[in-house]
Formats: sequence, structure tokens, C-alpha cells
Amino acid sequence: MAMTTKQVASILEQRIAVGTYAPGDLAPSAGDISAEFGVAVGTARRALALLDARGLMVGGGQGRRRRVVDK
Repeated sequence: MAMTTKQVASILEQRIAVGTYAPGDLAPSAGDISAEFGVAVGTARRALALLDARGLMVGGGQGRRRRVVDK
């Protein structure tokens, strides 16, 4: 069974919390997330958008990568 958007976002959020992705780091791309978790690129993009909405990442957009925010 495929992972949901919320499951992927939760794992990424945990990685931010423990410092795997530090403030200022580039976030993984949707393609990288898709390959790692075996989800569609759209699912990965929605997971990243959830993290944006939670204030954990900024940036993104056409051809640009998001960055982890310093809390």
C-alpha cells in the first residue's frame, strides 16, 4: 500500500526536528522523495506543500528547491 501525503510529510517533519535537514539546508526534491518513498511525484509535492504551510520550509516554485526554515 502506498504512503499518503500526510505520512510522507510526517517523516520529513521528523527529519527536520532531529536535524537531518538543518535550517538553511535545501529540502529534498519531489523527485528524490518520490524515489525514496515509492510515491508519485504529485504526492511528494503535496507533502512539501504541507511543510510549507506549517512554516517548516520556504521557497520552491518552478524549478527552485525549498529550504528548511530556522524555527
